[in-house]
Amino acid sequence: MRVEAEVFKRVQPFEYLKRFVSGDTRPDGRTFMTARELRIQEGPISTSLGSATVRIGKTTVVCGIKGEIAQTLATEPEKGFFVPNVDLGPIAGSEFKPGPPGVLCQAVSHQIYKLIDETVLDLSQLVIEKGERAWVLWADMVCIEYDGAILDACLASLLQALKSVVIPDLDGMDLLETGKPLEIKSLPISLSFSIFNSILLVDPTGDELQVSDGTFSIVYDGSIRSIVKPGGHPVSNETLKKAILITRQRYQSLTE
Repeated sequence: MRVEAEVFKRVQPFEYLKRFVSGDTRPDGRTFMTARELRIQEGPISTSLGSATVRIGKTTVVCGIKGEIAQTLATEPEKGFFVPNVDLGPIAGSEFKPGPPGVLCQAVSHQIYKLIDETVLDLSQLVIEKGERAWVLWADMVCIEYDGAILDACLASLLQALKSVVIPDLDGMDLLETGKPLEIKSLPISLSFSIFNSILLVDPTGDELQVSDGTFSIVYDGSIRSIVKPGGHPVSNETLKKAILITRQRYQSLTE
């Protein structure tokens, strides 16, 4: 019977999910409004300034942060640099191909940069000499298994890694053993949603996303920082209000 179910799932993914939803459940046993557990492992990369692994269901993202010194921009002499890179390659799933970053990688990297620059970090703390030198923080987020929630997992792994970053003090060009922790202004969460047959699904899996009518994510830290909607059907005000309430509850449960 399990083999038959797997074949049906591959051949008719829409009908497969529809049968579960008609019974008020989902293939993994969750209710429509239930998010998967978020699990964090700190410091898996000893050679980085900060690192973390986050798992949301099967989705697994490893984030490592490294630093280097560069010349400041003439247009922004009082700002350092933060460069995020999201990697979704074949190791994450068969739907991803080797080569340059795809549309999803670029979109998630862009959203994360905006959040860090506008909400999480004051990049002026990375300046060594105004108009001369500043730190560049390179944040590599590698997905080693994909099953939805990619923005949620990347943001969570990045913020956990940033919490352990210490910017080394300098004596000229020499790094000292002392340093200062990053000052983090906010620790937002992201929670993703999808719409399937007019039903709101919280924290959709990869399979659920493939047959959904639309998807969106809400970034929240006590206030709504952004609503990311890459496309699909419009979302009604009623559905959006419900999603915001669920995101607020998720934030409270994760920050207790």
